[in-house]
Amino acid sequence: MVSDVLQSFLKRLGLDENKFSLSVIDDEQDEYYIVNYINNKVVIEGNSIIAVTNGLYYYLKRYCNINLSWAGN
Repeated sequence: MVSDVLQSFLKRLGLDENKFSLSVIDDEQDEYYIVNYINNKVVIEGNSIIAVTNGLYYYLKRYCNINLSWAGN
């Protein structure tokens, strides 16, 4: 179920699902995410769905120069 939510998030953003690997790590620590580039894929792991989506936001903003906003310009 979690992977379905994350994959649908990529679809809504119009991103190629085959170029990303998003996963939630079962961990009770404070929220965190890890961004890596492995085998031609952006790999983002976090300990919650929110942490993973924050990792994706960080990647898009810092490495792709894309700024997403739900509130508009």
